[in-house]
Amino acid sequence: HPGQYRDLYEAEMAAVQQEIDQGLRGAIDLRHLPRIATSIVTSEGPRHRMTLNTLASAFRVLHVITGKDGPRYRYHDRTESWFELVTMQAPPRRDLRPLAEHLAELEPEHDGASWQADGPMAPIPELYFGVPAEQEYGEITRDLRPSKLPPEQVVEVVASFFAEADRSAGG
Repeated sequence: HPGQYRDLYEAEMAAVQQEIDQGLRGAIDLRHLPRIATSIVTSEGPRHRMTLNTLASAFRVLHVITGKDGPRYRYHDRTESWFELVTMQAPPRRDLRPLAEHLAELEPEHDGASWQADGPMAPIPELYFGVPAEQEYGEITRDLRPSKLPPEQVVEVVASFFAEADRSAGG
């Protein structure tokens, strides 16, 4: 009887359903890169991770948050990549730290922010431009900052990284 616990999830579920509905009506731009199991999700303002995962339909998700002060970036591997499942096979996790190092060469630290990445053993590995911080599992808590890199360049670097890593691994 999950309805008896409605007070615990009702508000968050309604917010996610509203974001998904808005996304399906065009408020969120989706671009799929099926060869590398990645989706680029672009929105104005942050979105719940459940919204991103539902709309992305990919195991690798790059969220581009547009704003007047510049784009903000957060990439994450979906949680399913943590498990070996019979029903689906997620692409192998890649260590995102070399990708963060490459992006840092293109955009050195500024305004207290830099390119950061979790190791592959984190439950939900993230790559982001922002203030260095530990991740609270399941929560989007990191302080993202505007990047000087244009979205097209970040998407190209991310896509090239995964294409090369997958090719090198034979995947």
